[in-house]
Amino acid sequence: ELCKVELPRRKVSFCSQPLYGFGHIKAELPWAVEDWLEYHLGHLGFEHADIYDVDGSFQETLEPWVRSQWRRSSVSYMGGWARRLSSRLEAHSKTYPYCTETFAYAHCMTTSRAYSRWVALLHAPDEYLVLPTAGRRQGWLPAVLASQDTKEQTGYLTSFLRIYGMSFARGGHSEKPDASDSGRGSILASSM
Repeated sequence: ELCKVELPRRKVSFCSQPLYGFGHIKAELPWAVEDWLEYHLGHLGFEHADIYDVDGSFQETLEPWVRSQWRRSSVSYMGGWARRLSSRLEAHSKTYPYCTETFAYAHCMTTSRAYSRWVALLHAPDEYLVLPTAGRRQGWLPAVLASQDTKEQTGYLTSFLRIYGMSFARGGHSEKPDASDSGRGSILASSM
């Protein structure tokens, strides 16, 4: 019983890429991380998020999420991610913050296989999962994945499931934003 876990298995979780520089994100979009977590945990139905942070800058914002079970969802924070790997990678990640990205994904997939049935690599707070036909229904993601589990039981194996994503961010820089500008992001790229 390799990797036996006594906890109930989650249906679906996600992991971030190693994040850094929260001060820059907060200056432009102070609510970006909260909106991102609320959307994926609350609206879509993810049960857990593993957030990797290279420089520790996300700790204060994520602390309330880590301490509480928000709508029966949980968040784990991997602060000082590069330092957990080695002092050389920690030093290197100061110049190249994504140099530990593949290690984070490997850690995510290795640990999550015991805790979650499905795991998504959801890069950063500017990336949102979208399913055009069901995206407006709250909690749609577990239902979509359950349908894949049903197919698997009848002999159809799903090893990869593509779900559309959209990247949001504010485009350009303006000294005087338009009065009608809400400050929210706009779609920069879409896989739809």
